[in-house]
Amino acid sequence: MKSIKSLIWLLILVCFVLAGCSSGGENKTVKNTSDRAQSQPIESPKTAAPTKTQTYFYNGKNFSNDVAWVQRDSSQWECIDNKGKTLFSLGAGSVPLTDFTDGGAIIETTNSKNEKEKKIVDKIGTVVFPKDDGYKYQFINSYGNCNFVQRHINTFEKTEDQTGIVDNAGKWILEPTSDLKVESFYGTSREEVIVHGIFKVSYHGNNFYDSISNKFFKSEIEPGNNYYLAYLRCIIEYFYQEDLVFLVKEDNRLETYGSLQFYISHYTDLANIGFHNTGTGFYDRNHNLVIDLSSYKEINPIGGFSGGYCSVKLKNPQGNYFYSVIDKKGDRMFEPISQSLGNISCGRIFVTSGKDTGYYIDVNGKTVIPNIKYGSDFSENGLAKVGSTNNGTNGINYIDTDGNIAF
Repeated sequence: MKSIKSLIWLLILVCFVLAGCSSGGENKTVKNTSDRAQSQPIESPKTAAPTKTQTYFYNGKNFSNDVAWVQRDSSQWECIDNKGKTLFSLGAGSVPLTDFTDGGAIIETTNSKNEKEKKIVDKIGTVVFPKDDGYKYQFINSYGNCNFVQRHINTFEKTEDQTGIVDNAGKWILEPTSDLKVESFYGTSREEVIVHGIFKVSYHGNNFYDSISNKFFKSEIEPGNNYYLAYLRCIIEYFYQEDLVFLVKEDNRLETYGSLQFYISHYTDLANIGFHNTGTGFYDRNHNLVIDLSSYKEINPIGGFSGGYCSVKLKNPQGNYFYSVIDKKGDRMFEPISQSLGNISCGRIFVTSGKDTGYYIDVNGKTVIPNIKYGSDFSENGLAKVGSTNNGTNGINYIDTDGNIAF
């Protein structure tokens, strides 16, 4: 009996020793695996980002209202958020006509009769206008959160056209009425009924509508002037950026520049609406010149101020154009360069260095994102659309302000 017990204890000891050897071998294997892993580079999220370049978009628009329209192939359009997630898709044959503003965008669809129809959709793809009220609406023109629409009434009691104003949430700003007529600034084209958010109308004695303040107002051409002065006071407010607007002094007359010049008569002296005619530069809301740039032979802003800085286009004594950035003191941030600059947004500026190629700089002129094809200005959410499907190139991506591919 004693020998049997001894044999049992011997077997237990052998099993224990074998188990220990097995455990030691396993630990050694794990250690070796760890050594091999440490001898090879491990991809960080930053180095792994280039794999995302394989997910190209076939087509895409810039971000607006924190969303963007994209096509992943040549078929239907989608609306994505700032993480690249699809919020909704449009049906076959439907196309976006506008970017999102105040939560809504206009799309064009084709109905069962093969007729084109315009609709307003929200960020989840719900049609918010037109409502199912039995009328067929025609969009006359739109700007921002304002849409002039028209419906035709044909009943025994009356036959008439009624015009109304609806916002991008599908709510009536002014319900359709025959009292409202939309007119033209210059001719008969419907594209001319709107000038940067101000509509030419006829409504209860008023001849203009301001789509930002949602107000009708009356403006007449005053004796000795060649423009509607009340309109002039209203339209110039649209061009302030960071409370500054750029004006040019020429031939003892204060004039507008660039796109603002398109909307205001070239020969309209802005001194007529209270601006102090003291020179070329940026004026504040009190109409005083606060950034005097009169010393330049010619200087033109590119866009306006963003984050305290503005891209500018300069002409040297020989008539050649150069580009730089100024601060709110009017000081240049770096020596002017011959390559053209884009608008400043999110502290980044796209520099065009060749055909379809360029790079991004910061406001000090330092290159922060090199070697970009088909670059664009950054949106307010810090994303920029780059790339193209033209000429057989790969496609479109969206990058962040460090140049990393977001999606």
